[in-house]
Amino acid sequence: MASALFTGRPRELRLKVTDVAPPMALYVTQEDQLRLQTVNAASGVTLELSARMLLPDGQIVPVRRTVAPVATRTAEAFLFPLPEGWLLTAMVTSFGSAIRRGQTFIQLQLVRGASGDFSSSYLILSDYVSSSESISWPGGAQHNSLGGRGDIRSITGTDPAAGVEISEAVPTNAVWRPLLFRFSLTTSGAGSPRTVMLIIDDGTSELARLQPMATQAISTTVIYTWAAGAGYGGATANGQTMPMPADIYLREAFRLVTVMANLDGGDNYSSPQYLVEEWLQT
Repeated sequence: MASALFTGRPRELRLKVTDVAPPMALYVTQEDQLRLQTVNAASGVTLELSARMLLPDGQIVPVRRTVAPVATRTAEAFLFPLPEGWLLTAMVTSFGSAIRRGQTFIQLQLVRGASGDFSSSYLILSDYVSSSESISWPGGAQHNSLGGRGDIRSITGTDPAAGVEISEAVPTNAVWRPLLFRFSLTTSGAGSPRTVMLIIDDGTSELARLQPMATQAISTTVIYTWAAGAGYGGATANGQTMPMPADIYLREAFRLVTVMANLDGGDNYSSPQYLVEEWLQT
């Protein structure tokens, strides 16, 4: 019934169907390039850049390129020349490997000039990509590499020799939020009871010293666990659970190390197992 009210009425809206202006304001020339910068921590990653260009003659042409960034958290830049026209859309997608958010960060820019001497730039995309998350422009959000959730990593650390302390460092270009740190200690039959502490430092200066609940007797094996948000659990003959600061962020070269009072050359730590949330530092 309602539709009949509008039947036969003259059209009030007039749209231009010839000589229409381009829908986007991002005009580029042959001197402009797309610069895709990547920082990646995952193996076997392939990224695809897909864009659409409106040429001066009215054609819409695709621009598609693939790159394979190294898995060393090292910043890399890839340049792609463009034809003259209007950039309509751009998207970066990952494929060929299972990538989690926090492992592969990209920035897509429109730049002009020789590599390393760009006279102008426009940031198009800036965010993490993953196997389940592509990022696109226009409409996509822009984030820095420390924004949003990171990659949850369970890491098996280095197994120290007998009489040697545990020492685990944040890798280059990474930022960690420690969630859990766990190891076992088997003490020799010599000396007096041991006191094991977990130290957080910046590679040189101590920042925090996390105490255990009780000492450990000689000729025993005890599992130590520090966990964010945990309370002090009851110390038993086989294990102790202690709290770790819930929101501390460690950049590259910061460390998680043990320090033992009354360390004996026969005392032996296991490989530490720890859980961190990791971001890439760009």
